[in-house]
Amino acid sequence: MKRIIFVSLTLLLAAGLIAGCKGRSGKAEKTVGTVRIASFYNTLIESSAIAKSQGFFEEELEKVGFKPEYSTFAQAGPALNEALAVKAIDFGMYADFPQLVLFDKGVNVRVIAPVTTASHYGIIAGTNSGIKTPKDLEGKKVIVPKGTILQKVFEDVVEEYGLDINKIQQLNAVADQLSVYSSGEADAVVATAFTMLVLQSQSGGEIVFSTLNKPEWSTVVTVVGRGEFLDQNPDVAKALIRALYRAYEYAQGNKEGAFQALATELSPPPLIAELYSFDTSFSYFKPEFTDADIAKVDSVNTFLFEQKLIAQKVDLNKFIDRSYYEAVKAEFK
Repeated sequence: MKRIIFVSLTLLLAAGLIAGCKGRSGKAEKTVGTVRIASFYNTLIESSAIAKSQGFFEEELEKVGFKPEYSTFAQAGPALNEALAVKAIDFGMYADFPQLVLFDKGVNVRVIAPVTTASHYGIIAGTNSGIKTPKDLEGKKVIVPKGTILQKVFEDVVEEYGLDINKIQQLNAVADQLSVYSSGEADAVVATAFTMLVLQSQSGGEIVFSTLNKPEWSTVVTVVGRGEFLDQNPDVAKALIRALYRAYEYAQGNKEGAFQALATELSPPPLIAELYSFDTSFSYFKPEFTDADIAKVDSVNTFLFEQKLIAQKVDLNKFIDRSYYEAVKAEFK
């Protein structure tokens, strides 16, 4: 009898332990790791903002035993580069320009997917500037942020229109470009598509050039991860990409919902709707690289090398790792 009682108590104790592990959900608890994801402004950007707002990152990461931890860096590319270099974050969502610089410095990072393949730029000119087309830029004062993708856009425009760059006074205003432009101290600004809309709404002016008319000059914004983290956690990379596929599909099926997800305090839904009105199929949110996308990255790569911002052209086969999204695509099949 004593033996029977002992065995019964042991079985009850074991059952209690199992039930405790399952918890209220009835599922066994998983060991949860944290993946640190960062961008700039006050949220993630492009399709990653949708993946975050809809909870796709949380859901896909939970399946592989991880949860996301988000952070933002007001200083954008340089700050994100530093954070990756010192292993303060695991993934960054930002433009390829600073990422190529980081890779050239010998930091072990790899790009795993784009969050947009159509980041656009242009030139906005003041109402009284006398600038109607890019051909009118000679003899004018133009804000051109040095050492950025906007310098590349400006120089591409100069070459395309056969302008004499020495006849254009370049102003390297960044933080104060709004006040410099609105006061008339500058005749025009080379800016992102978003910044041009903000400048236009606050200070007027006309957009005299846009990469919408030269889509090959638009750039790619990507997910870049620490190489060491990727090697140790390939399932995390694939989970992020699954979330981005879901964000892409969500945007295609719910345009207004996508605008809401992309909106911030500084960019309300109406402004976002105008920003993305050029193609509401959101084809550029598909987290895959085409040959045309690789050519855009290589164009930035060449510019950085020619400007001596990198020591040598980056080997894109080492910089861009398509294996993760190819693995996810194979799951779909």
